[in-house]
Amino acid sequence: MERDIAVGGNSSLTGETMKIGRRLQPGEYRIEVHHWAGLPGNTVNVKAVFRNSAGVPGTP
Repeated sequence: MERDIAVGGNSSLTGETMKIGRRLQPGEYRIEVHHWAGLPGNTVNVKAVFRNSAGVPGTP
């Protein structure tokens, strides 16, 4: 079953932050990116950092 955990968007050209106000359960997550200004099939670089409640990033 798929469901949206967070949805966001802005007009920033340098980056975007997505904050989720609750703890995520362990599992697999998919980040879907739409590059509206680009041509179809363009590569989009994405970096995901998961942080704990103290703001400390987890280890890969």
